[in-house]
Amino acid sequence: MTSRWGRFFLNTGAIAFVSGALIVGAAPLSASDWPELTGPYLGQPLPREVPEVFAPGIVSHGFHELGITFSPDGDEIFYITSDARYQHYVLLHVVLRGGKWSAPKVAPFAENLSVYSASFGWDGESLFFTGRPLATVEGDRVEHDVFKVKKVDGQWAAAENIGPPVNSDGSESAVSVAADSTLYFHRPGESGPSDIWSATWNGDRYEEPVRLGAAVNSDKNEARPYIAPDQSYLLFQSNREGSLGFQDIYITVRNEDGSWKEPVSVGESINSAASEFAPSLTPDGRFLFFSSYRGIDPEILEGKSYRELLETYRWPQNGYSTLYWVATPHLDGFPVNSKKYLGQNRPGIVPEVFAEGIVNTEEKNHSSVAVSTKGDEIFWSKFSEIDGVRLERIYSTKIKNGNWTSPEVAHFSGSFRDGQPSFSPDGTKLFFASQRPVDDMDESGDANIWYVERAKDGWTEPRCLSPTVNSPHQEWFPSVARNGNLYFAFIETGSPTSWDIYRSRFVDGEYSEPERLSDAINSPFADMTPYIDPDEEFLIFFSENPHGNFESGKLFYSIKTGEGAWTEATPFGPEINTAAARFPGMSLDKEYFFYTSIQSGIEEVYWVDSRIIEQTISKD
Repeated sequence: MTSRWGRFFLNTGAIAFVSGALIVGAAPLSASDWPELTGPYLGQPLPREVPEVFAPGIVSHGFHELGITFSPDGDEIFYITSDARYQHYVLLHVVLRGGKWSAPKVAPFAENLSVYSASFGWDGESLFFTGRPLATVEGDRVEHDVFKVKKVDGQWAAAENIGPPVNSDGSESAVSVAADSTLYFHRPGESGPSDIWSATWNGDRYEEPVRLGAAVNSDKNEARPYIAPDQSYLLFQSNREGSLGFQDIYITVRNEDGSWKEPVSVGESINSAASEFAPSLTPDGRFLFFSSYRGIDPEILEGKSYRELLETYRWPQNGYSTLYWVATPHLDGFPVNSKKYLGQNRPGIVPEVFAEGIVNTEEKNHSSVAVSTKGDEIFWSKFSEIDGVRLERIYSTKIKNGNWTSPEVAHFSGSFRDGQPSFSPDGTKLFFASQRPVDDMDESGDANIWYVERAKDGWTEPRCLSPTVNSPHQEWFPSVARNGNLYFAFIETGSPTSWDIYRSRFVDGEYSEPERLSDAINSPFADMTPYIDPDEEFLIFFSENPHGNFESGKLFYSIKTGEGAWTEATPFGPEINTAAARFPGMSLDKEYFFYTSIQSGIEEVYWVDSRIIEQTISKD
């Protein structure tokens, strides 16, 4: 039975109600009103287990937003909204250039089309979408077809109708493309209002579409599929029996023989008594996007006509479809197809060993994991026996052609002791410590801070920081703030005194004379392996216990006050501090906290949801 919510939205549409009152909203932003946005996902705060409106007032305006798709590298976004009169759907395009997101523009290849869906090809150079020409005569109706557009010299070319056998005399809608170019879409159903079909690419053309079996297609409405890159699972919307609202999102997993398991609802954390539809995932599998009619009490609008309110009330959660997103690891039973973090199952607030057998191996002393901005490249260091000599080297792996490469020694490491890789917050530089000679005359063997810079085809050759930072003694464990300020640990060569943490300010493109941090941080014992928050709001570091035993030291944190001083260092609790916790660091998206611990006889890298760090530090 269709719910009261379903009947309301099906028959009348709905317009704005927020906090008990009708709200006058704004139209989609013009280029002049578009804010300066940087960072992944338009710089929006990342959601967790509770769905949130995506980019409210920026993307989501209450104009019927839906059907978002991201390029594999995350630098381009297409999404669909209504025109100002809710007459047809418009395909908008934003792109990350020079570190900033451009204002949305109507995709030039779709200016004369009403677009119903869009899906990036996994090469990042093609886009599939469904749409129909705008009506030329009042009342005209042209069926939807699947179109394809490709990039030529970095620019999107003209769209082409892919024709039969995919496109028929009926309507093909809501396309989604797998990694091997197989297309999934819906068309009018054989047993219900619409069914989901697939068409395989044979390298030359598309084969005759095949209707998915009875496990997926019921006598109800199955529509708007999202197919996993490897076709291991399928998301779609349906109003089948058991749905909470007019439309719910379902998931089905593919069997080994190619058939599909019985679909299940993605649960009440996503589906509501309203209507949820048009699911899609980000290319890394981290976030689920969907549209929903939730957010309004329909009784408020009873008796008011759709047309009376249509031109007046426009706002996210106004009863029209609003774009939401949510973190996929929090969905029970949801198969996360993640490229990030080597495809590892994400930890919660209980620390877990990271990438066992890949990063953590049988060799001892692993440390200092550094994850790139997009999560597509990882560096770490570990000790290995090389020709009978125990040597610390930096290893790396990255996503290439859709897969993680086998870990290998970084091109700038291997001949000397190198360790503690650490990204700058913008991901353009990788700092590390090394005992390599500074020049041909250098035979000191002391450690200095070095860095490599991201280049078009990889990374530059290593460069040593200035003698202002690098003394004739030992500089290790670099960590860099967003403003360029460098934090590191220092000890005089051969000195009986302990390690201390220093800071060198980055002023006018140059590093200043390093200054020792206060006694609130530096104790009479060894204080080292600093991690500085990008905004310098807090510092996490290792401190040796009073007995001089590195294998029982702890991680401490200190908070920067408004006056620029540091609070007295406080140890983390036993959830972190077990068996010599060292080498702290966070992924650049600040989602996960990494550190090492000696719990099984060797020093292994652990990771944990960064909320445990946030919750601990916020108490102070």
